[in-house]
Amino acid sequence: MTTEFANRRWMIFPVSELYKIDWNQVLENQNEIRRTTLDGQTTFVKWDGPDVPTSVQSLTNSEGPYTIDQIMPIISSVSWIGTRP
Repeated sequence: MTTEFANRRWMIFPVSELYKIDWNQVLENQNEIRRTTLDGQTTFVKWDGPDVPTSVQSLTNSEGPYTIDQIMPIISSVSWIGTRP
């Protein structure tokens, strides 16, 4: 595990639930361009610390929380980056 991200956590969820996120509780901000799956249906947020922020807990179709070692293979998969020539 990368020491820099040892306490960071990620949650994957549908883009349709972005409205539930309190942007003061996560490391992204509301105006950022989000990374999504290639179909544009799924995204993620991240935060530091073991406790899941309350707004992230309110997500109904989420996956996680994940550590850096768990999230990297997911967001490096074909669903997120496509196939490489």
